[in-house]
Amino acid sequence: MSDACPQFAQVLFSLTAFIIFPFACCHVRVLSARLYTAVVASLAALTSLLLWQLRWQWTAACIAAHSSLLFLCPLCLLSIHKFKVTINGPWDEAVPRLAQACESLSSQTSLPAASLM
Repeated sequence: MSDACPQFAQVLFSLTAFIIFPFACCHVRVLSARLYTAVVASLAALTSLLLWQLRWQWTAACIAAHSSLLFLCPLCLLSIHKFKVTINGPWDEAVPRLAQACESLSSQTSLPAASLM
């Protein structure tokens, strides 16, 4: 880019795409889920169309990568979820045992357990 006008257009587009567009997307998502889905689908179609003009192999690789991230990876995570093992140890968060605490407190004092809650 030897001219200043294309450089300015590139910087302006980059600022719009990476700074302003995520905020606009959040507002569109709040307004309507259908509108948000339409915006995302149209951007994916536009990206595929523009990438197709460069090389169809890149378009196929991009679609395959997106499809695997959207469909294949969640399916794999759901299928291996049944093999998940829970390890309990001293690093885990404390689990409150209010009933036992109330019983021990009521046995130490002469108050009934119902008045402690």
